[in-house]
Amino acid sequence: MNKMVVALTGATGLLGSNILFELLKRYEGSPGSLTIWVLGRAGKQLSLRERIRQLLANDGAHYLNMPDTAPLLECIRTVDCHLGQPNLGISEDSFRKMKKEPPHLFIHAAAALDFRDQAAVLDLLQKINVEGTQQALNLAEALGTPGFAMISTAYVCGIRSGVANPNFMPEDQLFRNPYERSKLDGERLVRRAEQEGRFRRVYFFRPTTICGRLIEHPVGYTPKFDVFYAWLAFFLRLKARQLGHMDYETPAKIDIRVALKPGSGLNIIPVDYAAKALVEISLQQPPSNAFHLASPYLTDNYEDLPALLKFINVHLPTFVEEMPPALNTLEYLYYHRSVGKIYDPYISKNVPDFSLDSLHQHLPTGFPKCPAVKGTVMTQLLKFAKKHDFGL
Repeated sequence: MNKMVVALTGATGLLGSNILFELLKRYEGSPGSLTIWVLGRAGKQLSLRERIRQLLANDGAHYLNMPDTAPLLECIRTVDCHLGQPNLGISEDSFRKMKKEPPHLFIHAAAALDFRDQAAVLDLLQKINVEGTQQALNLAEALGTPGFAMISTAYVCGIRSGVANPNFMPEDQLFRNPYERSKLDGERLVRRAEQEGRFRRVYFFRPTTICGRLIEHPVGYTPKFDVFYAWLAFFLRLKARQLGHMDYETPAKIDIRVALKPGSGLNIIPVDYAAKALVEISLQQPPSNAFHLASPYLTDNYEDLPALLKFINVHLPTFVEEMPPALNTLEYLYYHRSVGKIYDPYISKNVPDFSLDSLHQHLPTGFPKCPAVKGTVMTQLLKFAKKHDFGL
């Protein structure tokens, strides 16, 4: 097997960590054929290398079915970086070392994920998702990297219905939040670099809503509980306030009329499926292209979302198709002060039909099927979240 060198940002994040594990799994039989440059930041008390060591020893051991992951550190090189600084702020010594063993592929998975529309958040999104992407491009080019892969989001297409092609770049489109726009601005920088011929191959991976693992163990695993987990946690918190304690079994009625779009839903993809598809395609080194990391199935608003509330024994009034004109106190909290403000645009609007043609053309026969996140499969995710009280 030829030696493969990969640079990876965002390796301590949800998708980035699964990409790291999947790369290691692909080269499990020949670890000497793989080098991974992990670019990231130290923690408050831990060096970046120690963070990666602990990540492998804990979550990685399950994903890789390997009780002792210490030998894997031999193929991992850690480089301290900062997305908001030139060339990601890596030291001259680190740059020289990377130049001696330059990556064949640079996977840019790091990003700021924040849906709020606030001045400080807007500055962060610009600094990390836009300027940080430019610095990642600059570093990859300076290293002579032939391939660059950007992880964007499927929702850069904005608020629209109908078929969405993964190469679609909206010019004048409404977005659900500033995060989506920042990822589109970051994509524009990468596409410009592609047009200028700065890389031989450029890949755009656009994931939809990412949930916990459903292929690798432990099933349901996720280190963070946002998106639909956070939506459900809001009602769980209100229920706990009503009862005076955390309780999943006692029924509770909460007077909030939630807006749901009939015939629509959430496109949810397991994080391990997304990582496997991304790594599979990237290692094939096909010509430049864009890919939706999306599910062929929808988690239906009227069929599946009520099941989430049933799981925590919360009962709401009848669902409505749009935000009610006159809001009670809890509804005002929901729509204007908390999760409703963030997630209402996803569950009260049409969801595009994300084209999977380019993805399926590159996935080989026998590649794992994307699990449909509904019914008993959704219950598996919720059981894991329940063990951790949905991050509350």
